[in-house]
Amino acid sequence: ADLIVAHKGAIESLHLSHNQITSAGAKLLCERAAAVYPIKSNAEGTLLTPLWLRMEHNKIDPATLALAPELYTVKQHRLRKLKPPAPPLQLPHIGLGDPQASRSAR
Repeated sequence: ADLIVAHKGAIESLHLSHNQITSAGAKLLCERAAAVYPIKSNAEGTLLTPLWLRMEHNKIDPATLALAPELYTVKQHRLRKLKPPAPPLQLPHIGLGDPQASRSAR
């Protein structure tokens, strides 16, 4: 988590699959990354780079991860710049439900 926060510039993709990461560790990593992402991709701030974070095949229980829905998307926009508002994280492979679907159902 400290590497993500301290890095100067955007890390567009981080692959942490098969690393025994627990739900608590994943939550900490996601919350710390969401504090600095998305990164502005151009001077005008009209394009944003979220962090594509792969954490499948770890010890993460999606039911206990409890991330705020505005922090992530499960849609795959791999290495694309997004227009604001863009969620800070892309988490397509750890079994989380689509937060946009739950928001539109309200």
